[in-house]
Amino acid sequence: MRVSNTASTINPWGYVTSAPTSASKMRVQARHPTTGSWVTIKNNVGISASVAWTTADGTKLYNWNAGNIVIPGVYWTAGTGGYFARIRTQWTTNGSSWINTLVSRKDAFECFTENFNGEGNTTSYMSSNCFSHRGEAYVYTSNYREGPASCPAPAAALAKTNGHYMVNQIPSCARTIVSNHMREKIDENNILLHYEINHNTSTAASKNALPNDASGTCSRQPGSDGTCELGGFFGGHERYIRRMERHVMVYDYPWMPEGKIPAWNGSTWIPTQFQNAEVSPNGSCNSWTCDGWRSDPITDSTPNALKPNSVLPGNVCAFASTAAVASASNSWHSSGHVNTGGHFGTFDSPANPLFFLWHNAINDVWVDYRNCP
Repeated sequence: MRVSNTASTINPWGYVTSAPTSASKMRVQARHPTTGSWVTIKNNVGISASVAWTTADGTKLYNWNAGNIVIPGVYWTAGTGGYFARIRTQWTTNGSSWINTLVSRKDAFECFTENFNGEGNTTSYMSSNCFSHRGEAYVYTSNYREGPASCPAPAAALAKTNGHYMVNQIPSCARTIVSNHMREKIDENNILLHYEINHNTSTAASKNALPNDASGTCSRQPGSDGTCELGGFFGGHERYIRRMERHVMVYDYPWMPEGKIPAWNGSTWIPTQFQNAEVSPNGSCNSWTCDGWRSDPITDSTPNALKPNSVLPGNVCAFASTAAVASASNSWHSSGHVNTGGHFGTFDSPANPLFFLWHNAINDVWVDYRNCP
């Protein structure tokens, strides 16, 4: 989250999963940047006895609110252009054993209530999709940014495309930061989710189309109950991109505003930061046959996959259906993968952050179509 300066107030709040008792309480802590210790800056935070939310699986959630807090100056760390502090909240039901409460992302309520095929608004879905992987909150002053002072932030006048930047607009130093944060999310489970998306253009608009599970990939996810990633060509990939955006959102990095990852349109050079897949732990292999994934090098960093005139913003409204838009985009989509080659020409392409940049550009076509008058 962002605040104006180190004297600004913050208002931590959230939910716990049981009603308050005489022994239960909440506290807010800040991390001392020198000693690394967590110090309580507000104690005995009250928990409401009223049920604030009941999830679809019947779990009752109770609200707590710490009120306005000023983080003491000793807990701020100086960085490029400003400062940052780290805070966490803890809950106890017995007065002695403390549990870190989950930190929600900026789009928490949207995430809590989304329900594509009955799996939303459950504690399992919320814990897997709606909370920060950090387990704590970073508070940034308004002018702070990650990276060295020599790495510029985007100019206010720099144009965005559907709320995001194009990768060729981003300086090399910032591309490295973007790529590194995206790579944190890449693992075999995330790659296998891509196999499950129904790539048929006839169901392109759906976010809950039946999955493509011909190879049994749904049951190969670690700890999976066999449930598949849902959605058609546009809808499924948009959900998939959103998972990555929710991961990077917590960094509040100016080149990814509100977590919006950049896009690569296929006709420009692939920056070096996005030319390589994450290295497979057991050597390059097809992920559905081994404990790993394809990570062989791309064969062309200038694949020249030109966006068809028919799906440009000024022309896409002429199509009669989303399925027709997807069909018109399909050869462009395929050429970006195939012409780039190597791992990027396979279903293991999400091993490279470039996949999400590429599909963000393709998803722009659907966004443009949905914005047609």
